[in-house]
Amino acid sequence: MSKKLITSSLSSGIDALLESNYNSSKKSKSADNNLDSNQDSADTKENSQKLRTLSIEKIFPDKQQPRRYFDPEKLDKLAQSIQEQGILEPLIVRPQKDDTYELICGNRRFKAAQKIGLKEVPVNVLVLDDNQVKEIRLIENLQREDLNAFEETEGILELLAIKLEMPTDSVVSLLYKMANEEKGNSNQNVLVKTKYQIIQNLFNALGRFSWQSFVSSRLPLLKLFPDIQQALRDGLIEYTKAKVINKIKDQSQRVDFLEQVISQNWSLRTIKEKICAIQKASAESNQISTENSDYPKRVTSVLNQIKKMRLWSDPNKRSKLEPLITQLEQLIAAN
Repeated sequence: MSKKLITSSLSSGIDALLESNYNSSKKSKSADNNLDSNQDSADTKENSQKLRTLSIEKIFPDKQQPRRYFDPEKLDKLAQSIQEQGILEPLIVRPQKDDTYELICGNRRFKAAQKIGLKEVPVNVLVLDDNQVKEIRLIENLQREDLNAFEETEGILELLAIKLEMPTDSVVSLLYKMANEEKGNSNQNVLVKTKYQIIQNLFNALGRFSWQSFVSSRLPLLKLFPDIQQALRDGLIEYTKAKVINKIKDQSQRVDFLEQVISQNWSLRTIKEKICAIQKASAESNQISTENSDYPKRVTSVLNQIKKMRLWSDPNKRSKLEPLITQLEQLIAAN
């Protein structure tokens, strides 16, 4: 299957990724995704037809689309552009048994077309299995200009999970083990040649950063508090700010602080200064609390020492002890 059938606007790095994927994926469809025998025999013919027009009512987005958030303002601008110039790049769909089509790529264009009431849209109809569909969607999603760091991290991990045929949490573990192996901190032979090569090839194709950089700068995002992750996923804050805000451990305090960051658009410098002030106040409060909790022990200890040493027996020490006792008696009487 030629990569040109997938999209005409992917970068060279993703082109390489698609080339390596689809040149090696010419295999039989799974039973779950086979249409009927006539549809299978028409696969090559249908894919080669490329462009056609479909009723928008026959196209249905899949719930597993990797993109979850659409900026309303940008969606409005795209809708206006489509109204003036039409849809310049066809959607990618695959046929279903009930004469409908599943949307594979072009979710934003599809939503914009619905917004302005288009009845028909240009499409490329392709017969694809589920793994191909998921991979194409992830690759398309990774090309978005407004892609944030958290979405990018999730997308790359999902791509790796498909390539390595393992769950995403296992992919994360493998990447950390590879990093430890490279640093000489592990004796485990985790750098299995095939898996290492798959990971290396994918990051080379993406052309954004190495897998080592991904481990050190992106995987830590998965350890952020859920509320911080959601703000990142929704594009409300940058990941540099997210990592700093994550230092606030108290959930209620962190949620309030996050709301202020978003509503007032605080700079990274302002966020750091305010968190520093919060941490200082918290440390002082903890110190006072610790000192207060020590007072009963200190008083008991002093009284025991006075009794044990019988300080009142020594005239010189008694003269010094007397005014202290008087002050304590006055303090007690005042309360």
